[in-house]
Amino acid sequence: MEDVNDIKYLATVYLNLKRGYIEPIIKEEINPERTTLVLSFDKEKSNVTKGNNKKLSLSIQEIQILKYLEQNNQITRKEVEVLLDIKESRANSILKGMFNKKLLVKKGTTINSVYKLK
Repeated sequence: MEDVNDIKYLATVYLNLKRGYIEPIIKEEINPERTTLVLSFDKEKSNVTKGNNKKLSLSIQEIQILKYLEQNNQITRKEVEVLLDIKESRANSILKGMFNKKLLVKKGTTINSVYKLK
């Protein structure tokens, strides 16, 4: 029984360190007796229905931006960098992708750009 608790502890540590990854699976088998911990390093995705019942696959980072925008009217590229702890090029890439998915509208140009929910 102690082994199962150790595996559950490892799963908890994994979840705390790797937020955004798929939840670990604990498989217990009786014959032969064994417990297996399956850790996936694939990023968790979320599906959102938009418009004409089209499903969009959103990354954890995109979901974080949408949650931020639910509480705030707008977001800048610099705010995305801070929010997600990422570099400028990655922030630009995420925002461009969300704009192309028609999740965001862009106001302003270059350095003064802000993004809002569509």
